[in-house]
Amino acid sequence: MSLRGWCPSLAEPMPAADGLLVRLRPRLARLRAAEARLVADAAARHGNGAIELTSRGNLQLRGFSAASAVAAAAMIGHLDQPARRPQLLTAPLLGVDPAAHPAGEVLAAGLGAVIAALPAVSGRAEKFFITLDAGGAAGLGATGADIAITAAVPAMRDAGWVLRRDGDPHAVVCATDAVVGVVEGWLRDWLRAGVARMRAIGPGAAAAVRVGAAVPVHRIPGVAMVSVPFGAMDAARLRAIADRADPGDGVLRLTPWRVIMLAGVHADAYADAPAGAAVRACIGRRGCAAASTDTRADAAVLAAHFGADGDVHVSGCAKGCAHPMAAALTLVGRDGRYDVVVDGRAGDAPVREGLALADVVAQFGLHAGALA
Repeated sequence: MSLRGWCPSLAEPMPAADGLLVRLRPRLARLRAAEARLVADAAARHGNGAIELTSRGNLQLRGFSAASAVAAAAMIGHLDQPARRPQLLTAPLLGVDPAAHPAGEVLAAGLGAVIAALPAVSGRAEKFFITLDAGGAAGLGATGADIAITAAVPAMRDAGWVLRRDGDPHAVVCATDAVVGVVEGWLRDWLRAGVARMRAIGPGAAAAVRVGAAVPVHRIPGVAMVSVPFGAMDAARLRAIADRADPGDGVLRLTPWRVIMLAGVHADAYADAPAGAAVRACIGRRGCAAASTDTRADAAVLAAHFGADGDVHVSGCAKGCAHPMAAALTLVGRDGRYDVVVDGRAGDAPVREGLALADVVAQFGLHAGALA
């Protein structure tokens, strides 16, 4: 099996078992309700209607032909981040959370302008990831990134922000007005180096430790959190979520946790807030030629066993598209069975190989959090 080394986009669809796959990277991981309806229309009219919310706050649309992918891109291309350039992901409640750093929106605009001004780089830019976490009720936590920008703790608020390059053990602490310049310099270094990821040019010999970001299961006043199990929905579901956003500020805030946040919406009105179980799964053999297992059906079984304390990733192959970081328990599909990785990522060395799903449950107990 060969793993693809590039990411799909609106401009460069990727072949999948159910047709071509395209990816929309909404700016700041946000869509206005009318924009979300347009995406739903593009998915239903030109694809097979299947839509996925990814671990980077993107939307994948499935089931296109070469011609229909072009038609969909014409409909929704204006919503995309600049093609063939690094992606910027911001904390979902940036600009509406009073507990977040007040300069977050200004920084996001400045960073977006820097990214847009970079030369297009095919192949490697789509994997390069910048996070901006202004803190508050729904920060990005430990989400892995090539460049991570995090608001300083309150005692250090005068310093502003902590910046870190993946692979560099040392952080840079600087004031708000210096952040964009530092990041722009790092991006220029990356372009000159001609490498795929920042860790390849960092002074550290190894990449920074990465762990999965926790789903924000707590209630946030004035915010409805709409769960998208396994990140999978159809066009009608996206339209329904857009309709829910209208009574609030009319914005769908996409997150890396397969949750869509709606600010200004009464959370108690909805019964589909995230339940707490962190079981992640890619589309599996139903939509990917690289997979040999029905990952989402198996993940549903595991969710029932592991409950709200689980930290489980079911991957159809070693690429780990649904969750590129570590999990307490990762199942990697191979020849219709699973290799098992403990406290690692899909591409890491397994502790068990070739297990049936029932064997996984029997050997690893009822709670992934109890793994030694």
